[in-house]
Amino acid sequence: MDVTLPVGTTILFFDASRGIDPIARSAMRMPEARFLRWVALYDLKPSDFRGERRYLLGPDEGHWKPTSRMGVRVSQVDLGGGSILNIGYEIDEAGVATVYLMVHGT
Repeated sequence: MDVTLPVGTTILFFDASRGIDPIARSAMRMPEARFLRWVALYDLKPSDFRGERRYLLGPDEGHWKPTSRMGVRVSQVDLGGGSILNIGYEIDEAGVATVYLMVHGT
């Protein structure tokens, strides 16, 4: 369940749990251009992200609240080895991406 983030990423939130189906969630911020270069490493482009996929980030709880953010668009990457990466993002007026990651095993 390894994911390498771009240099200079600001982590806003992180939590993880181990078990039969391990999961890790993180919210972070980075410049939009850096985000777009990073997701391109997973062969994703902006048109691959959809607002109706916010459910892939799971329910809002505690500090984790991406599902209720109507501007968040989400896509999914199979990392192999039974791990899935769900990526959500929204861009603010200053050109900064707030990114929501959920990595889970199956």
